[in-house]
Amino acid sequence: MKYLIQYQSLQDSVIATNTRFRIVSFESDQQALHKENEIEHLQTQKTTQRTYYLIGTAFLLMISFGVFSRFHYIRRIEREKLTEEFKKKLAQANAKAIRAQMNPHFIFNCLNSINSFIIDQEHQVASEYLIKFSRLIRLIMENSKNETIPIEKELEALKLYVLLEGIRFENKFTYEFHIDKSIDLAMTMIPPMLIQPFVENAIWHGLMHKKSAGSIDIIIKDSGSKSLKISIIDNGIGRQKAAELKSKSGTHKSFGMEITSNRIEMMNKLNLGGASMNIIDLKDDQGHASGTRVDLIIPY
Repeated sequence: MKYLIQYQSLQDSVIATNTRFRIVSFESDQQALHKENEIEHLQTQKTTQRTYYLIGTAFLLMISFGVFSRFHYIRRIEREKLTEEFKKKLAQANAKAIRAQMNPHFIFNCLNSINSFIIDQEHQVASEYLIKFSRLIRLIMENSKNETIPIEKELEALKLYVLLEGIRFENKFTYEFHIDKSIDLAMTMIPPMLIQPFVENAIWHGLMHKKSAGSIDIIIKDSGSKSLKISIIDNGIGRQKAAELKSKSGTHKSFGMEITSNRIEMMNKLNLGGASMNIIDLKDDQGHASGTRVDLIIPY
């Protein structure tokens, strides 16, 4: 009985111990399972959040892309409209430049000079003058058809113009062209009819009122950065004296320089800058007016 009682006591103790172990093991398994469930839940939540983030980011990118595309499209349309507007204004300025070169005064005076040569029996001179005059008119019409022309075409028309004016005014002035040899005259393209208005202005307002012989120098250099520097220098009476005489006489109102200034402004808006015009009053050692210099920077 004694040993039976001890056996039952030990057996109950073992059962209790096993029971406690099973309870602890069960609780441990439950905690591990709970942790695994939490981890899985967190991973699922993280995956869901990442998915939401990706969807949200993609949605924001789509919205941003749509807004940017719309903005870019509107800017492009506005830029095209602005470019077309500037092109129309530039075409109008070109047309005005043609009219300025072919103004009635110049044509009438040239034809009158030809008539005078004929009356004076200078038929050979009249014939040569007429040939040069017709060549100049044809060059002006040909050059005006294009937005840019080789600079040699511009110079050909300019030389004919100066030659005709020199003959008509009985060689009251001389002229010289100084052209940088590094410039490819056949391949260097510039807008037509840019130089002539300044040469015309130098002749009519600078040299015609000068008592002594006058001179004009046309200097063309490559200024780098794919642009030309064109200088028109005369030894005339200067802008101030010319303005006083013009206000008194009211004759030969030239709009060529104003037209060219507008053309340069529109060229800069179309081509993102680069062209410029600068007029300098020249003085002698005593500070008296000794002429005018016009510097043009023209991209090519």
